[in-house]
Amino acid sequence: MKQNLTMENDNAGLLISFLIRYPEILKIIYEPKQMVITFAFGIRTPLEDKQFNKFKNKVSDYINTVLYLNNQTAKIQDLSITSMHGISLVEFKRDLTTFEKNELNVLIELLKREYEEKLLVEDMGSVEEDVLWLHEEIINNFLLNLGGAASNDVPLVAFRENGRVFVFNKN
Repeated sequence: MKQNLTMENDNAGLLISFLIRYPEILKIIYEPKQMVITFAFGIRTPLEDKQFNKFKNKVSDYINTVLYLNNQTAKIQDLSITSMHGISLVEFKRDLTTFEKNELNVLIELLKREYEEKLLVEDMGSVEEDVLWLHEEIINNFLLNLGGAASNDVPLVAFRENGRVFVFNKN
């Protein structure tokens, strides 16, 4: 029981690190049983299917190239969109067994280039470089040591609101 609580806290810490390190991420869903993570981003405009599909193809081409070079195949790779009330929610879903952090970096860069000022980005104030580096290390360590984290089956959801980060048990 105590070990599961520690793993749940570690996983919550990971989600917090992602949200602090990447102010473009609005929400993260972590599903350890399926070894899947979903990152959600907001765009201040409803996106048309044609426009989004073009963007989706760019992202897919990049990820498939990285996977090919690493001699891997993604079990889960999905980029979807939901639009309502003038906002589009872009969700990037990946299996953690083949996920690489640089995929997230490129996705965010492509979102910035494609949607510019329409991309919702949390104002984090002035976060010190060593704090960002610490969160980067937490993320790197998690991705390197996936085996230990997989034994915890508590799904978590994390999101940001008004400069604060919240993490909840998804059950």
